[in-house]
Amino acid sequence: PLRLVAQALQRRHVPHVAVDDAALIESTEALDLLALLDALVSPQHRLSLARALRSPLFDASDEDLLDLSRRAAIVGDWWPALARYDGASPALQRACTLMPLWQAACRELPPHDLLDRIVAQGELRERVAARVPAAQRAVALASLDAVLAQALELDGGRYATPYAFVRALKAGGKWPNSSEIAA
Repeated sequence: PLRLVAQALQRRHVPHVAVDDAALIESTEALDLLALLDALVSPQHRLSLARALRSPLFDASDEDLLDLSRRAAIVGDWWPALARYDGASPALQRACTLMPLWQAACRELPPHDLLDRIVAQGELRERVAARVPAAQRAVALASLDAVLAQALELDGGRYATPYAFVRALKAGGKWPNSSEIAA
């Protein structure tokens, strides 16, 4: 019942603090980061790319996504449209600059190093802190830290590629609960 109350308050953008048992993978920040990794390793996944673009990392608007969709209809898909983006959107220009760098890094870096680079180069912590209400900021930032920690810990660190890491997490990799990361 308290989880339902917390969800209702969140939908109305009312700051609140509540202990919940939601898994890390259910946190917005973790899902956004997972979507970004998925888009980097599987560029044909448009929904993951759209979610990554809408995240605080890029902060693309609905208009930006519609523009990208129109451009994709001309060049064949979203990723090539983003790679060739020459429009006025600062969010898409930022993505056009950063995402190809990170995609190239996917081929060389293990998941943790790639995530660390994304967080640093993308100023992700700062962007999340600026967007998330103060009452939820600590948990949101802890979620980002937990994703990075999970990249080192999942299955004893056997997943040496970002692709394998994304697939393992989507398949139900072990994630801590939000009450564990908030502590």
